Amino acid sequence: MTWSALARELGAGNARDEALADYVPASRALGLFPRPARMRPIGRVWRLGAYLLTPAGGLLRTGRVVRVAGAERRRSVVAESISAHHELVLAARRGGYREGETVNFDARPLDADAAHGSGAADLAAYLAERAALLIRPPDGA
Repeated sequence: MTWSALARELGAGNARDEALADYVPASRALGLFPRPARMRPIGRVWRLGAYLLTPAGGLLRTGRVVRVAGAERRRSVVAESISAHHELVLAARRGGYREGETVNFDARPLDADAAHGSGAADLAAYLAERAALLIRPPDGA
């Protein structure tokens, strides 16, 4: 099965998809006016385990992921990693993503040799299994 055929199957099955975005770091407009970091929408993808499949059949390696949550910051937690994650959530909100949305960014196209090399049959089976779970999730999922 080709990646395009798998994408058509996922679309026809109304499988749950996720957002794909580019992270745009904070900058200054005209060198003076601060522009906060934001996520620039690219499109939608299906998460198939460690990979993302585009509607056109492009296969990407999953990069980073953030789920958009409320804008409130936890005041009792001062960990730097929590603060950095919060900034990513705010960037996603600035990009127009709603609360609860899962946003994928920093995804990289899969190397064509890796997709069609000696492990291609294993990769195809893995993706087909993940796609089947999206189309027909187990009871209670």
